[in-house]
Amino acid sequence: MDPDLTVEDVKAASLELQTEVASFVPEDWVERIEQRETGVLLRCHEEDTYQWTGRTFVFLVEPQKDDQLLRDIADAFEGAEFSRDAGTPDAVVRTAEGGVVVVSYRDDRATVSIGAGSACFKLREGQNHWDEY
Repeated sequence: MDPDLTVEDVKAASLELQTEVASFVPEDWVERIEQRETGVLLRCHEEDTYQWTGRTFVFLVEPQKDDQLLRDIADAFEGAEFSRDAGTPDAVVRTAEGGVVVVSYRDDRATVSIGAGSACFKLREGQNHWDEY
């Protein structure tokens, strides 16, 4: 864990990665994109450390019939993987800093869900994990 990371740093990096992943969806497939600007802090394994979590949704013009988009996303990022282990397809992208993005379909394949968890970090003096970030 990088001791210099702040909640602002990890949130910005996570939102940027979500935007990058969303850019893989062809423009003519996209009805709209909704990126949640605030997220939730979850505890990490190391004491007094947290992970910022957030989500972006890409609403599609029509549902997708195959998994090729998710495979393309997994292929585009070093160390990423495509999986059907949970019974549904997803692409998992991990960052060198310890962040992760899970990309999957929702709403009968009419929505691409991009869920992100940042690298772990320590809150600064005066910050609380229950505050909105």
